[in-house]
Amino acid sequence: MGPPFTFRAAKDGFRKLANFHEHLGPILFTTDFAHANYMKSNRADIVRYLRAMIEATRWLYDPKNKEEALAIHMKVLKSPRESAEEDYKYLVQEFQPFPRDGLVSKASFDKTMDLRAKEGTYQGKKVPPASDYVDNSFIEEALKGLDK
Repeated sequence: MGPPFTFRAAKDGFRKLANFHEHLGPILFTTDFAHANYMKSNRADIVRYLRAMIEATRWLYDPKNKEEALAIHMKVLKSPRESAEEDYKYLVQEFQPFPRDGLVSKASFDKTMDLRAKEGTYQGKKVPPASDYVDNSFIEEALKGLDK
């Protein structure tokens, strides 16, 4: 399990065995999927969504927004400030699992597919390439006009 659950489990007396990202390496932390027909018919909406996600990620990682991010965390998760600060330190300041540019890195995609292959998803089949799943043209369009 990952934060914030790991921190809460430790406070309840459970021992930390490992951090999944330290053990597994770069993996896709979150992904967005859509049917190809939907993507063709709703490109502008998808680009706006991706642009908003990139802006939100950049907002979260900007230290000037820390207090507001903590307030949101405490309100939504009904957590005490100490827990919110612990989660923020780990996820925002250290781990940073969400890419600032929204792009799927080759390393994280390859590692994720390798894990899927090891668990038997592609038995007797070739592991599909990233191009079967990832269309960076949407992200590239979303990035246009955003400050780097």
